[in-house]
This record gives sequence, C-alpha cells and structure tokens, in this order.
Amino acid sequence: MLQPGDLIEVIEPGGYSYEARVETKTEQSDILWIRSHGFGTRHLLHNQDGTRLQARPPAEQPRNP
Repeated sequence: MLQPGDLIEVIEPGGYSYEARVETKTEQSDILWIRSHGFGTRHLLHNQDGTRLQARPPAEQPRNP
C-alpha cells in the first residue's frame, strides 16, 4: 500500500518508466497525485489507466525528499 512520500517507479503502458514520489492519494488508493523526479511535473494517476507503480525498497529511498 503506497503512502504519501513514498518513492516509486512509474511504468507507463508504452514501457516508458521514471521515478516519482507519491504526493497524495484517495483513501481507496484508486487515484494518486505523483511528482516526477527530474522535471518535477505533477501527474494524476487512476488505477485503471494501465500505468504500473512499483514501490522502491526503504533502503533506496532518500532521507530528504
């Protein structure tokens, strides 16, 4: 279960992937706002849009977001 502040890998339906951080989510986790690393753009994701999310292990997460 992803939580705000978690570092994730975002894998889009076409295969493009990038790192992002969860900013906020609905209680059911069906909608998430994320902010991509690098460009800092903000994206809204829905659980049925075909985008996969993979949580980074805690050891890989930076201490200062």
